[in-house]
Amino acid sequence: MEAYKTWRVNEHEIRDISLCHDLHALSKFFGYAMKQRWTRDNPIRNVEIPSDADAIRMHILTPAEEKHHFSWAAKHKDLHDLGRMILNQGMRPDEVTCLRKDDVDLDRGQARIRNGKSAAARRILDLTTESRQLLARRMLGNSPWIFPSLRNPG
Repeated sequence: MEAYKTWRVNEHEIRDISLCHDLHALSKFFGYAMKQRWTRDNPIRNVEIPSDADAIRMHILTPAEEKHHFSWAAKHKDLHDLGRMILNQGMRPDEVTCLRKDDVDLDRGQARIRNGKSAAARRILDLTTESRQLLARRMLGNSPWIFPSLRNPG
């Protein structure tokens, strides 16, 4: 397996975090293969797996990337509005898509996140001017949701 690690790093120029994910996935696969009696051993068992503790998993959009994305997204109103809410308010995608109209108070300029990922994520946000305008437009429909599902609007 050390040869595999060297090959992945040198041939594909991957980082430790990708190698870590590869090896964890392979370990799961070999565990399943052993249960199915396709193999007798998990060759990943004795391999040193790089830590992902220091991995940085973010990419900050450049102004040019943001402009390019939103010029394309303008053709897809839901995608455009979702992206603007994420950027303007710092919301997670699921926080935006699960936002109900009764969680938005346009008069106060606030939105309430009821079902955040953690206690700290359940919060009240002060809306930017752009977010207020966007939400006012989206609140005109009959659905209780800001971003109603096409398959299940209710």
